[in-house]
Amino acid sequence: MCGIVGVLPPHAPVETAKFRHSLSRMTNILRHRGPDRQDIWTDGQVFLGATRLAVQGLGASGDQPMGDQKSLVRVVFNGEIYNHRDLRRELEAKGYAFQGNSDTEVIVHGYLEWGSAVLTKLRGMFALCIWDSRRQKLILARDRTGKKPLFYAEENGTLICASEIKAILNWPGFRRHANLEAIHHYLSFQYVPGPLTAFSGVSKLAPGHLIEVQPGGKIQPVAFSSLPAPKDTRHKSADDARAELASLLDEAVRIRMSADVPVGALLSGGLDSSAIVAIMRHHATGGRLKTFSLGFSEESHDERAYAAKVAQHFETEHHEIEMSGDLNGLLHKVSWHFDEPFADASALSTMCVSALARKEVTVVLTGDGGDEAFMGYPRYDVCHASEWIRKLPACMRSSAAAIANRMPHDADGLRPLRIFGRFLGNFDSKDSRRYAESMAFFQDHHKETGYGEALAPHRLNSSFDRLDRYFQDSRTILTGAVWADINTYLPDDLLVKTDIATMAHGLEARSPFLDQELFDWALRLPEEVRYSSVRTKDLLKSVVAPMLPDEIINRPKKGFGIPLQQWLAGELLPLAHELLLSQQSLDRKLIKREFAEKILNEHCSGRFYHHPRIWALMMLELWFRTWIDAAQIPQTPPRY
Repeated sequence: MCGIVGVLPPHAPVETAKFRHSLSRMTNILRHRGPDRQDIWTDGQVFLGATRLAVQGLGASGDQPMGDQKSLVRVVFNGEIYNHRDLRRELEAKGYAFQGNSDTEVIVHGYLEWGSAVLTKLRGMFALCIWDSRRQKLILARDRTGKKPLFYAEENGTLICASEIKAILNWPGFRRHANLEAIHHYLSFQYVPGPLTAFSGVSKLAPGHLIEVQPGGKIQPVAFSSLPAPKDTRHKSADDARAELASLLDEAVRIRMSADVPVGALLSGGLDSSAIVAIMRHHATGGRLKTFSLGFSEESHDERAYAAKVAQHFETEHHEIEMSGDLNGLLHKVSWHFDEPFADASALSTMCVSALARKEVTVVLTGDGGDEAFMGYPRYDVCHASEWIRKLPACMRSSAAAIANRMPHDADGLRPLRIFGRFLGNFDSKDSRRYAESMAFFQDHHKETGYGEALAPHRLNSSFDRLDRYFQDSRTILTGAVWADINTYLPDDLLVKTDIATMAHGLEARSPFLDQELFDWALRLPEEVRYSSVRTKDLLKSVVAPMLPDEIINRPKKGFGIPLQQWLAGELLPLAHELLLSQQSLDRKLIKREFAEKILNEHCSGRFYHHPRIWALMMLELWFRTWIDAAQIPQTPPRY
């Protein structure tokens, strides 16, 4: 696991000393991703840098940038390849000699043997740069689920890429300008959807895509692999599915426990993380498994009792903390690490539990992907119900919508009512719009009344249209919703949160539910096998129930949320007022003063809970102050 940087000038020769200095500065700002070693390399044509978190093959033979003995190929790589031993044996049989035990070396020799086709052979998570000196070609690639990030930009013909945007911002002369189209979509979704970023001129490489480019050549991302689409389902009985799932999940966990450093698990007490711990316990050797949880003083959000129940059941060495301390400082630290405005508030808790885990282990397994693989979000129940709601007379739908819409929808714990009310109230809209509006932080009517003159032109470009194609490819609104989440919410929110929050502390996170074999298999299951309206994630529960306490199997689904509603009416309220109503903020002309005042006043009075919108605007203003307004790019996160 590493932080990587690449620079490809449009022509050679270049001022090598100047480029090396710039590359060192870019690489250095990523040292939190790889605290063990750091190095740069150039042949005068391309410049590569890496910071290394040593996990496999801890010696110098695993250091990057890494090349073959003839210097035909040079690689920087961020991620883990779980089938690297199998690929190594295959390459050794073809005559390749290995110098060490790292998975990076498999990519080096694999590219020499198979070219870019090596990407389709890698089972794991990766973002990488390969310099092919024979063809004078740089290859950028990202795994097809999007577990590892890769950003790129072009500045005066020079291609710049990195694991985090902050490294690109350190390129000399790079102009930092806000991308208002991206911010418009951010306010809807709580994240910036790819391939956009919040910075003009910087793009995300999409999952499953690569770029092959020569100096000065055209940058054109193309897909090299894709996930199974909704139309690719295969008939399977529930009994066969259960047997196959048990085997696939066991293997996915087992291969992710392979490391030359200590491995533990993030344990929320929910089904997914508890199932991972159950299987890890079965494969654990050499001491007690270490698990890590975080809780809150607010009982409504504290799940530590469930996590403790699982830890006790499997006799793990359990560590837990209560989130407390300087929230203002933590927000500034999150803003620095995430590079873009990011309003998934669970980033705070993930940052804190990652800091706890890093004191004991270098690798953790997580439950990411379980809800997408097995249709576990409560909103999917509303999608499924919409198929029969569609048959109700319009007058009945309108009456039910009116009742639902009078409820305090944004109150914690009542989110399903908000989703249900929006579905009913917008039933004549297309499926993608109804689903998007049910989840949106800022709906179109909020933007109509709240946008200032800087954002006003973007109102004509609805964010919700971005989801149309996922519903057009699907037979039902439920399948469309899951397919949309897999292609947007998963790579642009959940996996960003996990990657940034863990790597901020030099901690590697692995996600068994997103294993290539397991995830593909799950996506090919027919909807009637994958989803049950009687019991959420019935297929997964039927497989792991014999391992887990009944209390965990039968508990309601609860996300890894934080008590934001309460905090924004209490401890964080002064900061909210300052960020939303300061002259510095208002001068941006993004949001009207009267709108900001209205949502703050209504939230404080309890008349309506606006914490999702307030939070999104707070994180947006912090982003501006951190990355756009600052005269100098902050090279380290603020202390708290």
